Amino acid sequence: MEEGIKEYRLTPKAKGIMCGILVLFGGPILYAAWLQFERQSPLMGALMLLLFMLFVLVLLIATGYSIRITDKSLQRLSPFGITEIAFEDVDTLHFGSGWTNFYVAGNDTKIFVSPDFKNRKECMRNIVEQIDRQRGLDGVSMSGKQEELELFLDS
Repeated sequence: MEEGIKEYRLTPKAKGIMCGILVLFGGPILYAAWLQFERQSPLMGALMLLLFMLFVLVLLIATGYSIRITDKSLQRLSPFGITEIAFEDVDTLHFGSGWTNFYVAGNDTKIFVSPDFKNRKECMRNIVEQIDRQRGLDGVSMSGKQEELELFLDS
C-alpha cells in the first residue's frame, strides 16, 4: 500500500455473522428448491435457486466493502466500483445517533462507517484530521452524538 493511504475493512466477526445468515436461511431455500424439482415443479425450483443466488450476491457485495483514506479523498470501495468524496467537498460530518452510523457527506454522496469496520475510531479520527487539514472544520456541518463530537473534535 502506498504511503499516505489507509484502508479499513469489515471485521471477521461481521463477515462471520453474514456467513451464518447465509447458512441459516440459504440452506432451507436450497432444500425447498430441491423438493420442488423432485415434485416435478421446475419453475418454482428454478425461482428458489434464483432467490438463493441473489441472496449470495447480496452477501458477497456486503462483505466486499472497504473504506480508503488518501491524502486528497475518502473512498468507498465495493465490487461495483469506487465512490469518492474529495475532502475539500465535504459539507457534513454526522457522528451517529440512535438510528444512524457515522457518515461523511458531500456532492450528494454519503459514505458510512459502521461499527462493523476494523479500527473504526481510528478511521473516524483520520477522516476528521484530513478534512481539518484540507479545508478546515469551520465550514462543515456537524451533527450526531455529543460525546462523539467532543471526542473527535477536541483531539
